[in-house]
Amino acid sequence: MIEIIDYCFEEKDKLIVIASDGVWEFLTNNDIIDLVIPYYESKNLLGACECIIKESVKWWEKAYIISK
Repeated sequence: MIEIIDYCFEEKDKLIVIASDGVWEFLTNNDIIDLVIPYYESKNLLGACECIIKESVKWWEKAYIISK
């Protein structure tokens, strides 16, 4: 499924997270915000990316590996 959203960025917007369904399947927008904000505040973009990946992999493993 492809989802397209038309959005006009505003001055108050601070960041955008573009990720595959492998992330969005397990993490909500609020989950992502909670994970990313500390990295955003410390200007650690790579850390934010790694954190999102680790968290989505953790939930993927719980959903698919443990259930086997």
